[in-house]
Amino acid sequence: MIKKNVFVSILLLVVSTCFAQLVTISGVATDSSNGAFPIEIIVNDTLAKVAKSENGRTKYLKIYQDPEYVVRTDSTGTFSIRAKPTDYLYFKSYHHFEEKHLVSDLIKQKKICIRLKHDSNEPQD
Repeated sequence: MIKKNVFVSILLLVVSTCFAQLVTISGVATDSSNGAFPIEIIVNDTLAKVAKSENGRTKYLKIYQDPEYVVRTDSTGTFSIRAKPTDYLYFKSYHHFEEKHLVSDLIKQKKICIRLKHDSNEPQD
């Protein structure tokens, strides 16, 4: 009986680890020009991985419009996306440096506020 309980406990632990729950990450992301450009938030840099794959363009367009993988800030810079604590979120905006943040680090913050820095090698509009 004890062996059976131990086995079931271990099995539940393994299954729960494999199916890590998604968490909702909400915050504000702006660029150096105070939100003139929308910012894309991408889970695990999915778009770059797909673009490099075979038939990448078709898959890229499909994923680009899927809120499970990509969201954009609204006019105030507010965003909300679901991801696993072990995922990375990539924040990208036109003429700005990309930032990469681990979800488990972001959820520890009381307020999530990302401010992208302007890429000085790119001309400002």
